[in-house]
Amino acid sequence: MRVAQVIDKLTAGGAQTLLVTFAEQARRRGTDVTVIVLWANPRQFLVQRLESAGARVVVLPGRRLFNVKRFLKMLRFFRSAQFDVIHTHLFHADILGAVVGRMTNTPVISSLHNIATPPGKLRAFVWRSAVRHFCTCVIAVGQSVATAHEKWLGSLPCKVLSNPVQPVAGCSIEQRRELKQSLLGAADSRLILAVGMVAPQKAYQDLVAACAPICVPGSGNFLAIAGDGQPHHMAHLREVIEQSGAQVLALGVREDVALLLGAADVFVMSSHWEGLPVALLEAMSAGRAVVATSVGEVTNVLSDGAGILVPPGDIEQLREAIRGMLDDAGRRQHYGETARRRVAEQHDPAVWFDSQLKLYAAATAAPTI
Repeated sequence: MRVAQVIDKLTAGGAQTLLVTFAEQARRRGTDVTVIVLWANPRQFLVQRLESAGARVVVLPGRRLFNVKRFLKMLRFFRSAQFDVIHTHLFHADILGAVVGRMTNTPVISSLHNIATPPGKLRAFVWRSAVRHFCTCVIAVGQSVATAHEKWLGSLPCKVLSNPVQPVAGCSIEQRRELKQSLLGAADSRLILAVGMVAPQKAYQDLVAACAPICVPGSGNFLAIAGDGQPHHMAHLREVIEQSGAQVLALGVREDVALLLGAADVFVMSSHWEGLPVALLEAMSAGRAVVATSVGEVTNVLSDGAGILVPPGDIEQLREAIRGMLDDAGRRQHYGETARRRVAEQHDPAVWFDSQLKLYAAATAAPTI
């Protein structure tokens, strides 16, 4: 089977990580994968990971969604490639992939990665219309995501497939100390870690405010945020950090997230809305104690003792949950071990890949217009 995975940007994010996981599983099964990226300047470390997994990466950039030159080039490429199925991820890819799929008589499946819709009434209308009328089915990364979109999906089939996570290897005590020494200036420091794009949904201003009294200079406690975003979002984060006066590091994009997770004492998510964040699953796989807001599928994943949940936007509860976890090593170990077992049992990449192949097979068997 020849599969086209279409995505807006190849940046450090959850949807992009899923493409790497898919390509690695596809190589083991003999499935041909091409990743089509719709924005210029993809992150080279992600390109390398995809190509190392046997995927072909094709960049078809355009400055705006309705770029005629890019669309015609994309249409010619898909007609020539003759894919069996098109799988789209994120806003632009969902729209363009759905239209190209209809014009080339190729079945299209869209993944819904978040409970939110694109901002703006017109953008949301165009996106919903393209998905509802031109896609064969959609995949929701959790039941909460499916429920959030069920009204506008109408009769379009929606399959719930929880995101997978590749097992994250731990690091030795010596590696932890070395990383803390180089990153924080002291091997015995305590690290609170957040990983994810710098964007309004992540509510990093809440996280910085919650951690400011915990991470005062000289406390030995540090907050580190790994991720990048649009320039104005990055500038706002730096301003929030500077005004806090706390020991907070904006790390930008990191290729060594697994090592950061190994060195972290507590992993935190302060999001106001989510789907099922891959960064959260990676932290759980690494055995990290997690404090997160009860949004999207996070609530289900961290239920029954796999992590601490607090209401989104409640800075005081977030602070106390972080402080309680940071000050109790036994508690951190208990939550970390529970989290590791949870993802090992419920988020296996091979099971996830097999489920997607079944959807592809059903889509190719269905009549197209």
